[in-house]
Amino acid sequence: MNNETLLIITDVFPNPSSLSEGTFIFNRVAHLQKHIKKVHVLYLNSVMNRYFKWNYIRDFNTIDLPGIETDITVSTINYPNIPYFRRFILTMCLQWFVNTKKCSLIHFHFLWNVFATKYLNKHNIPYVVTCHGSDINALPLTSQSHARRSIQQLNQAPFTMFVSKGLYTHARKLGYIKESFEIIPNGIDSSIFCLSKHIKKKPYHIGFVGWLDQIKRAHLLPDIFMYIKKQLPNLSMVVVGKGYLKKELENKIKEYKIGTDFVLKGVLSPIELAKEMQAMQVLLLPSIREGWGCVILEAQACGAAVVGTNVGGIPEAIGPGGTVVDDDDQFIQSFSEAVIALLKHPISEDVLTKRAMRFNWERLLLKEYAVYQRILNAYKK
Repeated sequence: MNNETLLIITDVFPNPSSLSEGTFIFNRVAHLQKHIKKVHVLYLNSVMNRYFKWNYIRDFNTIDLPGIETDITVSTINYPNIPYFRRFILTMCLQWFVNTKKCSLIHFHFLWNVFATKYLNKHNIPYVVTCHGSDINALPLTSQSHARRSIQQLNQAPFTMFVSKGLYTHARKLGYIKESFEIIPNGIDSSIFCLSKHIKKKPYHIGFVGWLDQIKRAHLLPDIFMYIKKQLPNLSMVVVGKGYLKKELENKIKEYKIGTDFVLKGVLSPIELAKEMQAMQVLLLPSIREGWGCVILEAQACGAAVVGTNVGGIPEAIGPGGTVVDDDDQFIQSFSEAVIALLKHPISEDVLTKRAMRFNWERLLLKEYAVYQRILNAYKK
C-alpha cells in the first residue's frame, strides 16, 4: 500500500478540546503510519458539544498537543448536528476531500459516521466500517426505521470490522447478513500499560475507568464500594473519568462519608492512567453494555484483575484475567462478592500481563493492514 492513500473518518480523536478522546483511534493511526505512507484523518466535530457549548476546532497536528509525540495531521469538518443538514454537509466535504487527496480506501469508524456511500460506489472507491459497540448496541433503543436503515447500510458495506465476537453476534441478531467481516479488537499501548518496578499494589485497592454515566453504571460504584468495605475495612477506590453522574457520585460520597477512601480523579493522560492501574488490584466494569472495553486489557497489562458484567464483548476481553457477573436482581451483591474474591485470592500478575500483551497494537494492526490489502486487490481486478 505504499502508493495508496488511506482516509480515516472518525468523530472521536485526541484534539485541542479533549486530549483523551478516541485514543483507540489515535493508536490505530499511529501504527498504520508505519506501513502506509499516506494516512489522512478526517475528524467530524459537532460545533455544539454534549454540554451545549460552542466547540469549533480548526485543522491541527497531534504533535502540537501536550504529551503527544506522534505526528498525525488531522483535518476537521465542523458541522451543526441537525438531521439531514449534517449528512448533506459531511457528504459534500467528503467528496471534496476524496478528490483532493486522491484517496484509495476509506475507513469509517462507527456506523453512524458512514455517509456518501453512493458517491464512493459510483467512483469505485472501497470503504470499510468498524463497529465499536454503541453504534450497534444502541440500535434497539432507536426507532425501528432508523435501526433498519443502519443495518441495511452495514449490509451494503464492502467490508466490516467488529471489535468483538459479542458485537458481531448482536449485529447478526439485528439483521446483519454479510460474510465479508473480520473480528479485530482494540488493543493496548504496551509501552505505557505494563507492570511497574516503582509502583507497588496497594492492598485492597480497586478502581473504575470510564464515562460517569448510566451505561457504565457509575452511579452504583459507591454502593458496591460500601458493600465490599463492610468485609474489607481497609478498602480504597479511585474513579477515573468524567460525565453527567459526577454530581450524584459526589453527593453519595458525602452521604456515605467515604471521601478519604473513595477518590474522583477526573480525566487523566494515558501515562497517569497507567500509574493508577499499576496501583490497583481489581478494576470494576459494571456496564449495561460494552462493545469491547480497552480498559480491561490496559488494567490486566498493569497487573490488575477485572470484574465486569456478562454483556457484549466484556467476557471476551476479560478471559481468564478476572470474573464476569450476570446482570440480575442481585447485581450489586454478586458483583461485590466477585471483587472480594479476587482481592482475597489475586490472580498472578504474570498471567494477567502475558494475556494482555497478546493484544498489542502492532500485532492487531498487521491484521487490519492485511484486510486493506485484500480489499484493494479485489477492487483492482
